[in-house]
Amino acid sequence: MISIYIHIPFCLRKCNYCEFISFANCKSEINNYIDALEKEIILSAKINNLKGNKVSTIFFGGGTPSILSIKQLKKIFQTIHKHFNIASNCEITIEINPSANIDFAKLQELDFNRISIGVQSFNDNELFFLDRLHSSNTAENTILEAKKYFDNVSIDLIYGIPNQTLISFEYSVNKAITLNLKHISAYNLIYEDNTKLSMMIQNNKIKKLSTDLEIEMYTILCSKLIENNFEQYEVSNFALPNYKCKHNQNYWFRGNYIGFGVAAHSCLSDVRFSNTKDLQNYFFNLKHNKLPIVSKEILTDENIYEEKIFLGLRSNGIEKKILNKKQMQFMKECIKSGLSTENNNLFILTTEGKFVTDSIVLKILDYYI
Repeated sequence: MISIYIHIPFCLRKCNYCEFISFANCKSEINNYIDALEKEIILSAKINNLKGNKVSTIFFGGGTPSILSIKQLKKIFQTIHKHFNIASNCEITIEINPSANIDFAKLQELDFNRISIGVQSFNDNELFFLDRLHSSNTAENTILEAKKYFDNVSIDLIYGIPNQTLISFEYSVNKAITLNLKHISAYNLIYEDNTKLSMMIQNNKIKKLSTDLEIEMYTILCSKLIENNFEQYEVSNFALPNYKCKHNQNYWFRGNYIGFGVAAHSCLSDVRFSNTKDLQNYFFNLKHNKLPIVSKEILTDENIYEEKIFLGLRSNGIEKKILNKKQMQFMKECIKSGLSTENNNLFILTTEGKFVTDSIVLKILDYYI
């Protein structure tokens, strides 16, 4: 089984916190991009001999994939279906931003069966600060419209926004719960280099929230969603029973995946490779019938071990049998300090532990010999 990721790097406007490879006001390039994307899919399927692999999930991410017309999306679908073996129960997701212009009926006809909506907040002041184009009212209406056609609707939220309060974040969480969604992802705002947000921090125009307040927000998020029957199956992801995102789980369980589009990443049989981040270079390569791959590495046993630790602690836990004595002792200390629990043969992080997953991972790897 294999997962397919399609990167659509176009947006109406780039948000101030966004560090993904995306381009605003480039509508003139979209048709060229679709043509190049089709060529890459065809070349990659042939070169990597992928036609026999059954595709279990397809994910259109971005950028803003819903910026494409139905005709353009259909063209991509037709190419995928022609060159890959799509499973009958394939999970097919498209990311969208809240808007009154989304034709959900047409998206349903294209065989999408999962919608992921970039809400980020139900507070208009917070949305304005993040440079989002929608209002909280538009977000709610988009969700309600999506639910008329799709059973599996997910949204993203952000916490840790400057000037965000515990009350305003709790309001967004409660609002999401009342909308009867199947899946909610919530991310701590990160001040990535070379973003407008990082420049605002450097110029002392804004201040980060305290870590203590961010922990309080995360604790409220986890407790509220778990109280309402959501399972926290990864640090930032919560789902009702039977609605976990299969595509993301394939990443976390180290399955095979192939990414198409500028800056897309792939991993096949422990060989990881990635595409150029430069749009014109992407076009140039495919115009000359060459895959736009700029880096490739064969994962070593050590690489694989590190991924098992990192991905395991973020999701279902890590097996005790893969830890040495020092690592076991450290995890026992995490249990005493309330950062981890034991469940049969696994160590699983608590809510407090999940908030500091990265530091726990680094400590475990320090003890790796």
